[in-house]
Amino acid sequence: AYSSGCSSTWSCRVGRYVIINQERWKHASSAWNAAKGSTRRGYRHMVVNHEVGHWLGWHHASCGGKGKKAPVMMQQSKGLNGCTFNSWPKSSERDVPRYR
Repeated sequence: AYSSGCSSTWSCRVGRYVIINQERWKHASSAWNAAKGSTRRGYRHMVVNHEVGHWLGWHHASCGGKGKKAPVMMQQSKGLNGCTFNSWPKSSERDVPRYR
């Protein structure tokens, strides 16, 4: 219970802090494991990149189509909607304007 802005189940960003859920860090998520996500290390890269993306002002993204790499800002921990797991920002995400 880090903050009312954080769930006890998922990682999040609150203000200037990025909070990574310890259970997800140790075991990844059920969606990641069920879809045979790359590795726990891959999950860790993805969740840190995703939450830091929020810190940079990026919003959630959705799957670009079946079989395509998921944007790192997609909530891959919860499911893929036809995309494949991806731990790193795609070039299209790196060029997205941010708000502050």
